[in-house]
Amino acid sequence: MGPFSGVDRSRWLVRVVSGWIVLAGSLGAEPSSAGGIGGSLSFSRSDARLEDRDDVFVDLDTQTDAVGFGVAFDSNLAQDRLFNYRVVAGLDFVDQEIHQAGIQNQVQGASFFVDQTLGFGFIRTPDLRVYIGPSLHLGVGEIDDHIDVDGFRADYEETSFTAGIGPELGINFHVGRHLTFSTSTFVRYGVRVQDYDTFYDDRGSDGVFTGDEIQAGIRTSIFFRFGRDAYDPRYVD
Repeated sequence: MGPFSGVDRSRWLVRVVSGWIVLAGSLGAEPSSAGGIGGSLSFSRSDARLEDRDDVFVDLDTQTDAVGFGVAFDSNLAQDRLFNYRVVAGLDFVDQEIHQAGIQNQVQGASFFVDQTLGFGFIRTPDLRVYIGPSLHLGVGEIDDHIDVDGFRADYEETSFTAGIGPELGINFHVGRHLTFSTSTFVRYGVRVQDYDTFYDDRGSDGVFTGDEIQAGIRTSIFFRFGRDAYDPRYVD
C-alpha cells in the first residue's frame, strides 16, 4: 500500500496543506498590480491502490482518466518577476476503471477540483515565461453508476476525496498585447479516499477505502492579462 495508512495519511495531508498556506501567503505578499484571468482545459490520469479500512473487502486498484474544464487566475503571467501564483477551479469528467480480484468494471462521474501552483519563472523574456514549482491538488467527486457482479447489475455510489502535491512545469506564450496562451504538465503524489453508499458498505464494512495515488496530466489555458501585466509595464497604457 505504500508508506502511509490510516491516521498517517490524515496527518500528512494536514501538514502539507498547512505548510502550503504559509508558503503561499509569504510568496503571495509580493506587490503586484497585474495578473490575468482565463479558461483552462486539462487531461489527467491517476492510478491508486485502495484498501478497505475495515479489512472486509479485498484491495481495489483504480485507474481514473479525467477531462477538466476550469476558470484560472494567475498573479503574474508576463512581468519580469520571479514568482507567480496560479489557481484553477473547475469540473472534471471522470472515467474510472476498478480492478478487484481479477474482475474489472468501468464507471463514470464528475469531480470538483481546485489546483494551486507556486511558480518560479526561471526563463523570462518579452515573448514568453517558463516556470516551475510545486502544485497542490484538492478534489471532491461523485459517481452514481452500475457495475456487473456475477452477471448481475448492481448499484454503485461513490464519493471520493483526493489530495496531492508535486512539480509542475509550464510555459506562457504572450501572443497578444493582453493575451497569453499557457501550457503546463504536472505529476502529483497524494492520497485518495473513496466512500461508498453502495456497493461496499455491507458485511460489516463502513464502505471507506483509502490509499496512495499518482496523478499525471497536461493543461492548456488562455488568459486575458489586465492591469500592467507586461514584461516592461512602463510601455503599457
